[in-house]
Amino acid sequence: MLFNKHIFILLVLGTCLGLTSCIDEDLSDCGEYYTVDYLAVPNINMPSELMYDLPSERERVIRQNLQDALSTIYTTHIHDLQTSFFVGDVRDYYESNQIESNSMTMTFHLKPKLYTNHAIGNEQAEENLNKQGEDVVQTHSLHIVGADTLQSQSNAVFSGRAIIGADEQQDHYIVNLYMVNCVTAVAIDLDGNTPEEAWCVFSGFADQFSVNDSVFTATRQHVVRSQPIDGGDSHIGFYSVHLPCADNGRSAPSWQCHVYVKMNGKYTDNTLDVATPIKAGELRVLKTKLSSDGTLVSGSKDVAVSVELDWKPGGNWNVEI
Repeated sequence: MLFNKHIFILLVLGTCLGLTSCIDEDLSDCGEYYTVDYLAVPNINMPSELMYDLPSERERVIRQNLQDALSTIYTTHIHDLQTSFFVGDVRDYYESNQIESNSMTMTFHLKPKLYTNHAIGNEQAEENLNKQGEDVVQTHSLHIVGADTLQSQSNAVFSGRAIIGADEQQDHYIVNLYMVNCVTAVAIDLDGNTPEEAWCVFSGFADQFSVNDSVFTATRQHVVRSQPIDGGDSHIGFYSVHLPCADNGRSAPSWQCHVYVKMNGKYTDNTLDVATPIKAGELRVLKTKLSSDGTLVSGSKDVAVSVELDWKPGGNWNVEI
């Protein structure tokens, strides 16, 4: 009887030692709970920006219609959120969720290591934007894909990153998500003229975004189609959503707005070359005035206008009229 009692005690002690081994012996095999708040942060106050750019009563209709169109872009609503945790250079954990919100609190059970956390919002909602190199921290990036002539994007795309696990006492983190793409627009004062046709494309932007260091690069030329905006009797307008200008350490890259106007049976190609680069999250509205011959005039100091009269459709870009 005494022998059986000793066996029972030994079995209980063995079980206890097994249960406490994570505490007393090897912490590397035990998980830690990390809580992360992902929060989309607004870049600008879009209505205030438009009121500053288009302040007059004459511009009221195009300002209001542009504000209505951009209300689905300048929002902090996130459809899909993708989170990656890297240990060193290699991705150790990945998760994708449909959240339909401007924020989400997530709890991860991970081994106690130093992590670089990348988060991307709304990438899955954009057909011409794909992740590449997502298994390595330095190559994790967003790339423009498709033909050289692309449709305007339809959502704000967000990105954020943080270091997780550096402080052993910290288990709750906040990752702010900032807008990656931007909006360019042109407001054309008709000045009493009535064009038979008018359309617009934008060019001069980056086609890659590095999530790890928020650097934009341009590796190929492409143009982005625009969406028309009704300006009432006084204006017509166009806007487009895309990546911003590429980062360039030597000189500021310019971008272009190409407006094609048909007047009196003839087409005019107006190229507005903008010297000031547009950055992520920004909104830039170009203001021009239409002449009777189809040419545009701009009063902005950083905008140079070049004109090709009697332009033939299909000569410059693969643009559907």
